[in-house]
Amino acid sequence: MSSVVPAPLTASNRNRSFHLQPDMTQNFTQVLADISRLRDVTFSNNEERSQVRLALWKLLTEIESPWETVHRLAWMEPAFVAALKVCLDIDLFKKWTEDGGGPKSVVELARITGADEALLGRVARHLAAMFALREISEDTYYLTPFTESLAKPGASDTIPFMIGSTWPAFLHLPQYLADNSYQNPSDPKCSNWQATKQSDQSYFEFISSDPQRVQTFQNVMDAYNTARGNWVDLYPTDRLVANWNPDRPLLVDAGGGKGLDIMRFRERHSGLPSGSLVLQELEAAVPTISVHESIKVMGHNLFEEQPVKGARAYYTHIVFHGWSDQEAVKVLKLLAASMEKGYSTLLLHEKVVPTQGATPDITAGDLTMMATFSARERTFRMWEELLTLAGFKIVKLWSSPAFPESIIETQLL
Repeated sequence: MSSVVPAPLTASNRNRSFHLQPDMTQNFTQVLADISRLRDVTFSNNEERSQVRLALWKLLTEIESPWETVHRLAWMEPAFVAALKVCLDIDLFKKWTEDGGGPKSVVELARITGADEALLGRVARHLAAMFALREISEDTYYLTPFTESLAKPGASDTIPFMIGSTWPAFLHLPQYLADNSYQNPSDPKCSNWQATKQSDQSYFEFISSDPQRVQTFQNVMDAYNTARGNWVDLYPTDRLVANWNPDRPLLVDAGGGKGLDIMRFRERHSGLPSGSLVLQELEAAVPTISVHESIKVMGHNLFEEQPVKGARAYYTHIVFHGWSDQEAVKVLKLLAASMEKGYSTLLLHEKVVPTQGATPDITAGDLTMMATFSARERTFRMWEELLTLAGFKIVKLWSSPAFPESIIETQLL
């Protein structure tokens, strides 16, 4: 039996025309059928699904010609996002769902939204071409699971919010780096964000200056965290409860947004006394938070003294990646001052960048931190160095291929 090793795809041979031999036609048809059947596969866990997703994505980039990749990035995808934004602005997906869902003609969509029929026809056609709507006949479509999700808060907030905040920063980033001689950004007071906005306001000052913007940001982060998996399935929270002094708070979720993570903890450990769980968020966000009455909600700025002393555990989720090392050390030291050595634990729920084989999720997050904060996602060694500077030691790194983020368990040195 002989084996044939295919030549690597290059710009020259990728565009090379070829014809299937008669005995290959059936195989080619079977390959297409096998790919189509993947949508009906039930994966045993999220890791399997993610591996298939990345493999298909990689395959697409290898099959595309260089020009097709350019065309997709420069025309197809920007037009796709613009079309989605138009639909979100007129509440099309929400109104579609409220009108019973199911198939809708462009005429019906114009009726329920008040938008021009010809305009909606052009927008819907591109959404269908990008597989965000399912075309069943001329000018008639079904929602897909993706566009159905855009009828709900969180997912529906994310695209407009990112277009209005992160995207301008990304577009300005090349000029900012050129103006700064291509040095790695590290100064939060002279960041690309401030250069983009031509303002001294930091990103979070910009968010907190408008209550509606705060609400939208919380919705976006809630949707983001919901999709990332339940942290109490990654970290064994029983160990916190087992060694807890009930005269003190059990868990403080510092910068905990709308309370998704602390609610998950409460669901895992029902029957905890009132006040044993504390949720902290910026004062401006407190009125938007609705959690179980047993959870104490407290306005708090992490750059100020931590008011809750001697808790069993302090927890943060995707907080420190938005700060430079200098800012992060300041917050960590404030947390350290509130902790009891040998008893209190600090849990950092963050991305940990692998030194090889990083996924697009992690690398895109890293460049987002660069564009908006002059900050970064960190490798394990970077986390070790940062925590040591603040007086902490890493006890264990809790990670799993099924979770895109890790939990760094730390204690005072």
